[in-house]
Amino acid sequence: ANCDFNRSDAAEPIPSSGVLDLTYKSDDYTCGFNTQLVEGEDATMKFNFLQTLTTSIAAGVEATYDTGKASAHASFGARYSGADFLASTNYSIQQGSPNHQIQCHYLKQVDPKVSLAASLVCVPKTKVANVSLGYVFNLQTAKVSAKMDSTWKMHATVEEHIAPGFSLLFSGMLDHVKEDYKFGVGLQVGQ
Repeated sequence: ANCDFNRSDAAEPIPSSGVLDLTYKSDDYTCGFNTQLVEGEDATMKFNFLQTLTTSIAAGVEATYDTGKASAHASFGARYSGADFLASTNYSIQQGSPNHQIQCHYLKQVDPKVSLAASLVCVPKTKVANVSLGYVFNLQTAKVSAKMDSTWKMHATVEEHIAPGFSLLFSGMLDHVKEDYKFGVGLQVGQ
């Protein structure tokens, strides 16, 4: 539980807020509840449950309820993992929206330094789908990752470890359809 009480008559008033986060972990399942209360806003509640079915298979559900809008969002999913791969699928529904979403993800560790990934997100009602392919190379002093999707967007990041706890980041985003290009550089402190 976390609470932040503020005075409304302060020079720069900040609303009071509170968070309640409960998690129970068992040998073969985990369940949790979270609610956030902000002064002047409606509460949001979240519930999640994950059940381990075998050493490789787990299934779960997550639900969110917005008390102000009286709307709910639910997501059902499962994952299958092996020694060098992870596959997952998810079905998501929003109350009042016919655009339910299906997601499928696959990650394969080729060797200790290289991982490949594929992702499919589709909305059957609108017949919209997006496929993404990506990779991660963990080199001795750097990490290179990139992703390209079916809308011709490309993202790439190079993380160079310059000292313990310090990394120099270079990133780029290319949207070939909109002819929009963004590049950035940054310094990361900490792990």
